[in-house]
Amino acid sequence: ADADLDGVASVDPTMQGDQGDLMTEGTDCNDADAAAYPGADEWCDGVQTDCSTAWSADTEPAITFTNAIGERSNLAGFPDPFDDDGIYEVCGSDLAITGGDAGLMTIRGMTPTASLSTSESLETVATISLSDLAVTVQSGGEWYNSGDLTIENVSVNGLSGGLGAGFYYGTGDLYAANVDFSGNIAGGFTVSGIMTIEGMTYDSTGTGFNIVPLSWGGSATLTDVTDTTDYTALGVLGYIISDGDATITNLTTSALFYLDGGNANVEESALIDGWVGLIVSAGGTVTLSNSEVSGHATDTLGVGALTIEDTSTIRLINSVVDDNETDVQYGYGDAALDLDSLEDASGTLVDVTCTSDGCANTAP
Repeated sequence: ADADLDGVASVDPTMQGDQGDLMTEGTDCNDADAAAYPGADEWCDGVQTDCSTAWSADTEPAITFTNAIGERSNLAGFPDPFDDDGIYEVCGSDLAITGGDAGLMTIRGMTPTASLSTSESLETVATISLSDLAVTVQSGGEWYNSGDLTIENVSVNGLSGGLGAGFYYGTGDLYAANVDFSGNIAGGFTVSGIMTIEGMTYDSTGTGFNIVPLSWGGSATLTDVTDTTDYTALGVLGYIISDGDATITNLTTSALFYLDGGNANVEESALIDGWVGLIVSAGGTVTLSNSEVSGHATDTLGVGALTIEDTSTIRLINSVVDDNETDVQYGYGDAALDLDSLEDASGTLVDVTCTSDGCANTAP
């Protein structure tokens, strides 16, 4: 039988001879798919179609591109410039990507070894989805995009010889899950819109320049973010910068969390072993619940582990602030406070609210 009408009979017999033998004259390995038959085009999509061997990324085209109307083509690499909307399925490794005018792109790796590298200055204006890829950010380079980004199951590595800057955005929102940054890299995600992260690790080895793992201008929801960069050993400052509201759960970092206005709820997190833990400015409010701020030295700016500017507020609920060179400071170089004095008789830190007027115990 030729059920898919591709002109090649199925290898599965559908007739039986008068002696009981099954007929096996066909050669179509998949008689339910008209695109699968001996000698058919093979694609980078995880589906074996040429009937010769099992599908393998090692023997498939570097990229299979599907355009907006469903037409497929095989590519040796990303087009230059990058101007075509559609789906890029990646089987090759270390494929270079440059800027362009494509407006809607999906780039997904079909194997764990699928990888791409950015040019030094990569600019796109697009809605982009990246998944199951290893991305190498060139020395001195960044990926600057105006548009929304979804990035899942992606590792990002910065090369030695010059800091890579990560992902930068003029406009747009970000959703990221299971993303890993490592190597000589100065940035992670800088977003002007809404940032949502569900799982991220960050470990930079960069020196000579301040490092910004995260920065957002709208609002943020961060869950399970672990930054293991040793900023004091590198001799640089790390910054997590917020210009809007944030809900943060399970953040571990020694970078400075700087809230420039807005409100942030931080739960089950650890701001530890850096130069500065938290600065709240422009009338913002940060609530730290079941969290720890400890091990911070005083950097050259002369600020404490918790620093309050203007009419801002920090509230501590069931949280520990201890073993810092300066626990709480008002402004730069102004009066400081050791929160050890606010422990109760059993040595447990009680709920505390700190404003520019000072710190006081807060009823649970």
